[in-house]
Amino acid sequence: MKFKSAFLPLLVLSLIIFASTQSTSAVAPKTDNGASARGSGGFTNIGPNRPGVYEFSFEVFANKNGHAHGRAIFDNLSAQTHIEIKIDCLTLADSSNASISGTILHSTDPELPKGTNVLFGAVDDDLIFHDIITLAFPTPNGESSCGEFLFPLTLFPLAGDAIQIEP
Repeated sequence: MKFKSAFLPLLVLSLIIFASTQSTSAVAPKTDNGASARGSGGFTNIGPNRPGVYEFSFEVFANKNGHAHGRAIFDNLSAQTHIEIKIDCLTLADSSNASISGTILHSTDPELPKGTNVLFGAVDDDLIFHDIITLAFPTPNGESSCGEFLFPLTLFPLAGDAIQIEP
């Protein structure tokens, strides 16, 4: 009799453990099936256009239809400014060069106010500089630049594997 009373709770416990391990291993894979780009790091801009020590991070995913979504942050630590970008476009020139654009959601940078359409570029594994990032610049004519590969020419080489682009 004691065997039956101890067996039932052990059986229920083992079923609960089995069910919980099965449900966590059945997590659905990412279904975007499109290009993606991500990166983070820091660089120093000694040029005349928004000089300073910067930290940045971004992540963008495109689905198989080419629609993209993501976020980017650029912090100028010297000027103590911050911009957050809602990314809506990812255009690849090839497997290592990305043009990324979107709209500024939050900004403390008077040169890049909220609502400004901006673009920036990223390079994964350049032959000379390895990884490269650009500053975020307003798009030409202030309009969305999606579908065109536009790449600002203010380039900042990055240490290590700071950028990852997957076509």
